Amino acid sequence: MTPRKASLRVAHQSHCPNNSKTAIDSVDSACKAAKCQPSYYTSMRGHDGKVKKGARIKDRRVAEKVLRELQVEIDKGRAGYQEERNMAFPQWAAEFLRQTQQKVDNGSLKRRTLEAYKETVDKFAVPTIGWVNCRQIGAPQLRTFHESTLHSGTASQLRHLRHLNVVLA
Repeated sequence: MTPRKASLRVAHQSHCPNNSKTAIDSVDSACKAAKCQPSYYTSMRGHDGKVKKGARIKDRRVAEKVLRELQVEIDKGRAGYQEERNMAFPQWAAEFLRQTQQKVDNGSLKRRTLEAYKETVDKFAVPTIGWVNCRQIGAPQLRTFHESTLHSGTASQLRHLRHLNVVLA
């Protein structure tokens, strides 16, 4: 899961009647009557689905500026979640095979599975898909891959498609 949106939240002081609320609109007249000095922070979901909170800031304008900067970073894909995923397919295929080899080494995957993935990657996927960024692989590349497996039997075609699905997942 990649972050799509960051939000601005508020943290009230303990004596404030709104101390359990985090929405920005909870800064109201009751909050001001209690002389609460809220702090603001950014909030977003990380790639693992867990909430990530930013530093607390007392000035709302500064916090809104930090929020805008964070959202720009997320939109540009530089928040640290998408950099590895936007690589050329042969680079990703090599990385995938390296990770799969580690699984074989630690005993969580059988060597035959690695050999089957390697056959699909080396014989069909890399030559037909080529140096396309993984995020830009589309119907034309998949169609070319499928056409390259047509000389095989139906069961082999389906096996290679399943293996490509694992590589791209």
